[in-house]
Amino acid sequence: AFDWNAVFEHGMMGSRHYKRNGICRKDELAANLQEWAASNPDDPFDVLGHVPLTVAGEGGSPEFWENLAAGMERESGIWILKPSDSSNATAITVFKSLETAQRIVAEEHASSGETRPAVKDGERVEAARRWVAQKYIERPLLIGGKKFHIRGWVLAQGCVSVYLHQNCV
Repeated sequence: AFDWNAVFEHGMMGSRHYKRNGICRKDELAANLQEWAASNPDDPFDVLGHVPLTVAGEGGSPEFWENLAAGMERESGIWILKPSDSSNATAITVFKSLETAQRIVAEEHASSGETRPAVKDGERVEAARRWVAQKYIERPLLIGGKKFHIRGWVLAQGCVSVYLHQNCV
């Protein structure tokens, strides 16, 4: 664990995005990319064309399940499901049907020990934890026959300049 008290008390440099929000959590990253794409209809980079179809929301929300069903209709095959607050590939489940995804969320909610009912818009919902469902890339780019990922160190200055560390290119 990172000692955030030391960072704030002594002016240390932190090496993590604070509270893992905005770009570090898949649910918020997906929302930010979708919002950016919606506000930039002439996107020369085709941002959403380079990331897997992602649906995020509360497990008890009818809107989450409707969006997931629509996404699965557009792109059939294998999908992954994970709690949005998990990291390092923990708690990932693979599924191919909406019913399986609903069972996974219901089982996790039942085993979590949560006894308070979750409420949204005045109505009780079964699972308030946020989830991310993402189309699995079935034919990924491989290097030496293996999957890989890239992590880069960046410095974002204001809303204009972003610098990528040279060892990450």
